[in-house]
Amino acid sequence: MKLPFAPLMVMLAFAGAASAQTSTPLRSPAADAGYVEAVGQAAFSDVTSQSYGVEAGFSVSPHLQLYADIGFTRDVAPTSFSDAAGTIAGGLSQVQSNVGYTAKEPATFGVFGIRYSVNVAGSRATPYLKTGFGLAHLKREAAFTVAGADVTANLSQDQYGNIVLGSDLSGSSNKAMFEFGGGVALPLFSHLLIDLQARYDRIFADPAGINLIRAGVGIGVRF
Repeated sequence: MKLPFAPLMVMLAFAGAASAQTSTPLRSPAADAGYVEAVGQAAFSDVTSQSYGVEAGFSVSPHLQLYADIGFTRDVAPTSFSDAAGTIAGGLSQVQSNVGYTAKEPATFGVFGIRYSVNVAGSRATPYLKTGFGLAHLKREAAFTVAGADVTANLSQDQYGNIVLGSDLSGSSNKAMFEFGGGVALPLFSHLLIDLQARYDRIFADPAGINLIRAGVGIGVRF
């Protein structure tokens, strides 16, 4: 998988611009007791998708926070998943015409870990690194159509070739997940916070793990 470095470069550019500021009328986010933010991200695995979620954390020392990251990514399907669906569609096309299919694998996840923040002298920007472990719920969604009508539930009938979908194309599973990332937190007004961020996730799926890059922004409150 080719990693999308462009979102990381954008994030670093924002961080550099923020660090160049010399006025500090607001306290650094690292000085807060905690935070809660809504997150929107572009997501990159073998497919490009979107991810949404909520992140919250609380401080256990001046620079260290415990956090929870709960979210949903629309599609993390590996290429092998789409290939398998294409094979079924090819078999269906032997007995029917105007065959189509879709294949996606959304992931719902929860991660818990630690976040380390660093104060930058003369700047309101607070860079940070974070890492954690959690669980991802994967749902395999392959759908097949004939002349625009969904026939997925009827594939086992004679007219559709007696096709039975295997566990590689249907069902769901829970898999362990590792997360590592970083970003730059910036205070806005009194208690508002903007978080420019990037995350690398490894979902330990079968038969091969899934690599996921998420890059985006969080908007929240600090307290």
